[in-house]
Amino acid sequence: MRGALCRTSTEQRTAPGERIVKVFDTLSDAKAQRSTGFFFDLVLLAAIALTFEGGRFSIRHGRAIVCADSMQYLDGADAILDGESSPVFAFRKPGYAFFLSGISAGLGPEGWKIVLVQHLLHATLALLAYLTARTLGTGRGGAWAAGLMTVAAVGQLVWADRIMSETLYAVLMTGGLLCGLRALRDEAKAARAWWGAGALLALAWMTRSSATAVLAATAATAFVSLRRTPRRALQACTALMLPVTAALVFECGLNLAGAGEFRPCTGTLGPMMLMRTRAMEGQGAPETPAAARCAALLPERRAEDAFRAHPLDVWIARHRAITEARLSEWDADALFRDAALAGIRANPGSYLTTTAILSGAHLARLSSTRLEAALPEVERLPMIAAPNAAGSPSAGDPWYLAWALPHRTRTDAIALSIRLRSFEEQRAAVTSHDPLTTLRYFVMHPLTEGVLQFLRIPGRFLLPPLALAGCWLLGARRKPLVLLAAAGLADALLVGLTGSSLDAVARFQAVWAATDAALAATCLTLAARRVAGVVTLRPAQAPGFIPSVERPIQNPVG
Repeated sequence: MRGALCRTSTEQRTAPGERIVKVFDTLSDAKAQRSTGFFFDLVLLAAIALTFEGGRFSIRHGRAIVCADSMQYLDGADAILDGESSPVFAFRKPGYAFFLSGISAGLGPEGWKIVLVQHLLHATLALLAYLTARTLGTGRGGAWAAGLMTVAAVGQLVWADRIMSETLYAVLMTGGLLCGLRALRDEAKAARAWWGAGALLALAWMTRSSATAVLAATAATAFVSLRRTPRRALQACTALMLPVTAALVFECGLNLAGAGEFRPCTGTLGPMMLMRTRAMEGQGAPETPAAARCAALLPERRAEDAFRAHPLDVWIARHRAITEARLSEWDADALFRDAALAGIRANPGSYLTTTAILSGAHLARLSSTRLEAALPEVERLPMIAAPNAAGSPSAGDPWYLAWALPHRTRTDAIALSIRLRSFEEQRAAVTSHDPLTTLRYFVMHPLTEGVLQFLRIPGRFLLPPLALAGCWLLGARRKPLVLLAAAGLADALLVGLTGSSLDAVARFQAVWAATDAALAATCLTLAARRVAGVVTLRPAQAPGFIPSVERPIQNPVG
């Protein structure tokens, strides 16, 4: 009887204990542990990234940095919100204008709110770097290194404070590449990942035309990697190209409604090429009809300086081509492009040289200041004072910003430029209170800055080509590396062919911050594993080594 009571009481005591044991058994499962650690890493890394981005936002109190490009984007956003007139996206892509209009409609028209959202996008780059490193084959340590290196790297970028499309484009492009990497890592479950890559890269293409290079490289890599399974290759290319086709039709439809032309935007190619051939090569005016028409549209200068002008002169020429010569945006772009191509044909060697230098500089992540010795720009001439412009000529004056909008009246353009310049003075009230004040002092603390400088060291020396080669030799997943190499080379070639100035190189490099950090962290992690493996095996070769009882070593002879 006593034994039965003891057994009954024991069973009653162990019943709740068994449930607790089952819970711990579930948590100790390898898959559950990986999932729990994965989400814990993402949450903690997001908190760290938001801490630093909050401090960086607070340092400038949310004040925006504006330029003529900002004028064009803001004008498109206003046209979207207006509802009375159809927006025209013949010159700038519509993606960033829709982004600005969404912020204005949801949060308000203040400039600091745009800056705040862009700092939040900067924080997501750290998470994308973490996921990219995990996809390349590194462990949690390497992924954490990639995320923290990205947090440090974006601290040197100013694009979150500028009303420009670089930050949005960087997130979309990096996310699209990440989906492509995951699809190549696991081909059996790649359908959803390919569709994600297609959607994100299509949005990136609607934001910046330079996404064309990355998109083409992704599609080519998918086709070549999956050529042995034609069905999967067809599915991947379809998933990549259908969203882009839909984006192309949507963009052409916007221009059909606004300008009567079913055509995509020019992507600023013509003016940029004209700036490039004159600012870098310093070529004289070739004797072609297109060059003669461009020379007539440029501001009056000495004959020998007509094509060696300040970049603002090209915007003035574009304004005159549309307002005085009555050319459409596409015809004006074709005119400038033909003039630039005429100069290239007249002196192809100089253009090929600068193309090689710019492409190499982009791959090596060289800044514009470090390029000046190898590729000096032609001395820029002073700006021409426009009639009725108050004060000395400056590219930031409302009068000069107004040159960016030839399809608006001068009164409306100057009013928009004055509103845009007010963004530089608007302060976010939230930056004067905690926790943003505390975050500001934390980010500015010398110890914090020292840690960030330390995290930036690997990225300065382990350049993307070296990191790619190291990852390949150290056993990282090959197909994802092929995609990154193809996308990087295609983007570098595009920068070399169409880069308008040395300053443009830094803009193109900034969007690769997360991918560069993931490559460097993966290379370092795999190298550390290789070194650790060598160090672990080395004592076994020493004389007098006694093997462990737990891991007996069999006699190779017996």
